[in-house]
Amino acid sequence: MRTIEEIFGDLRKIDLTYVNKEDNSVYLVLFCHGEFDGSRDYQKALIDKMDCYLQHIRSEWFRTEYPRLPAKVVISFDSNPHPLILQMLSNCIKWFEEHEVQLLFQLNDRYFRIRREEEQVNR
Repeated sequence: MRTIEEIFGDLRKIDLTYVNKEDNSVYLVLFCHGEFDGSRDYQKALIDKMDCYLQHIRSEWFRTEYPRLPAKVVISFDSNPHPLILQMLSNCIKWFEEHEVQLLFQLNDRYFRIRREEEQVNR
């Protein structure tokens, strides 16, 4: 079994940040390396790292460094995410929207969409 650090890196650090001049937004990328199951340990680690990203975005430093630029967090996978991880992430979309941060998902450098849990239930 792979360790949490092998998959998510340091849970307290931002993996990559850049400004996209095309849409004038700050992108913060969270890399998930390799396959991992949907166990509570992996879910908790991913939530903890995502929370670190939100705390960083809400920090005074971030607001000073990137004034008035919208933030977008990209969860980037290099292998197909486990269905339980996708389900968990669908519930996180609203959490990020509440902080005015767009949550995006990538698989091998291609964006994909996850519908929020409420949208799936209502259909």
